[in-house]
Amino acid sequence: MPSRWLNIILVIMLAGCAAQGPPGGGPEDKEGPVLISSVPKDMETNVTGLSEIFLEFSEPVQIKNAESRLMISPTLLTKPKVEIKGRKVVIKNIKGLQKDVTYIVSLGRSVQDLHGNFAKEDIRIAFSTGDSIDNSSILGTVYNLPKKLNCFILAYRARDSFPDSPLGSLPDYICQVGENGSYKFRNLSPGVYRLLAVCTRLSDPLKDKQLSLIGLPPFSEINVEKSGQTVDRVNFYIQEVELSPFRVVSYKIEKGILRIRFTHKLKEDSLSVASVDFVDANSVKVGSTWVANGNENVLNVGLDVIGERLKGKLALRGLLDIYGKKLCDTLALDLEWKSYVDSVPPSVVDVIPRNGARDVDPDVEVRLDFSEPVVIDSGGIEILVDSASIGFEKRVLDSNTLILKLAGGENLAGREFIIRADGRRIYDLSGLTMSDTVVSYRFTTLSLAQTGSISGHLISNTEKKELLMVEAIRDDGKFKRAVRAGADGKFFIEYLLPGKYSLFVWYDKDGDCIFDGGKVFPYTPSEPFWFPENRIRVRARWETAGEEVILD
Repeated sequence: MPSRWLNIILVIMLAGCAAQGPPGGGPEDKEGPVLISSVPKDMETNVTGLSEIFLEFSEPVQIKNAESRLMISPTLLTKPKVEIKGRKVVIKNIKGLQKDVTYIVSLGRSVQDLHGNFAKEDIRIAFSTGDSIDNSSILGTVYNLPKKLNCFILAYRARDSFPDSPLGSLPDYICQVGENGSYKFRNLSPGVYRLLAVCTRLSDPLKDKQLSLIGLPPFSEINVEKSGQTVDRVNFYIQEVELSPFRVVSYKIEKGILRIRFTHKLKEDSLSVASVDFVDANSVKVGSTWVANGNENVLNVGLDVIGERLKGKLALRGLLDIYGKKLCDTLALDLEWKSYVDSVPPSVVDVIPRNGARDVDPDVEVRLDFSEPVVIDSGGIEILVDSASIGFEKRVLDSNTLILKLAGGENLAGREFIIRADGRRIYDLSGLTMSDTVVSYRFTTLSLAQTGSISGHLISNTEKKELLMVEAIRDDGKFKRAVRAGADGKFFIEYLLPGKYSLFVWYDKDGDCIFDGGKVFPYTPSEPFWFPENRIRVRARWETAGEEVILD
């Protein structure tokens, strides 16, 4: 054989030997890597002098952002380094291990083989620097889990006492939440704990300085009294929170209005009970306060000022932001004041329900937002149901927002509503009328023929069952409705669109019909809540009756 053909054959053979991956035509690799050994061994005791940890897998592995994925609990002050060498993962720079402590080393399910297959189970080992391994557990479920985010439970063990807020301190244990919302701390030492659920785009929750999706359990403390104890049903409900302080950012005079800007959006109905007034000035008075639609972090204060300067101390007492934070502050004002002649008439800037809306909840409240504070004469607002005028109760949310609630308890299902605003009888504080015409807004409510209902009985040891709220949530999340249970625990939820529903129940301690998810600072647990296992199908014109909902 000529030498040049021999050389070509040798090159082809060598190229085939160097190829990586499964042989051509073989079965596709769908199995993820498996941890086969470690140093120290899983559950090993009396580990001393440890500076590196070795994990060996069944095949070569890769880990994206490995050092961020690594969690060692209790947390070490020095962050270890991670090296990947084929089938082995080496965790270096292990420092500060305490005596007689059980440590958990976890990479979660971040370990992949070279084909992108993830490990089926969490990669974790536990070892002890003492004679025994701690084996207590805390487990539960995280609800309202956001998509495409990583969720973790942070556990803080009490020393002498807990700080006002755990954030800012290193947690003793960290546990990643599974895709189905479940979590479990293993190998915990006995003690008193506070837990916090956080969701972040980062793989390391301790690096996220702008956490906003947080959950608190319904317990101030979780007491693990003895070794081997399991504390279950420590559940969380994720909500958006604001951790930055609620404070005044700036203020200015604009078109005869004092506009005060805050760090957070204001809770409008807090203006009706808050005190906004000057404490030391006789030359200025507060005429009105309101929050403009679309600019909810600005408080507008209408003033009557004598002279050319706005000077005095403005007290802000009891203002709330949308997260429930209260502000009490005093602004020392000394601003140039110029009188302003208002030439712009008021207008309606928003209506809820929207004009033309369909399938509106029959137990509806109508909200009218005006461009500025208004005075409404008798007959300025009229509500018609199927062309017949109907009475209503009027509630002022702030100086430019009106809430209308239909009175009389009439059957309002499947009806057409018309809200009429007579511009000739609506005027601003300067006396300018809204318009010379009547403006109408229409919507229709759900009909009984479209909807079904759920009735049942809450089985609970709760003493005041009338404080239990029951919310039916359709599987697609687009429709929900809540009612308060009776003193006997019975409930009836009507006007439900057809579909499959789950129930959310909470103990409404403050009686506001809104679930309180707690606070991070000061650490305040959420209201007790339950997600019963009941799955209920609702059909039109049908009552799904007799549902027994067990809470305890």
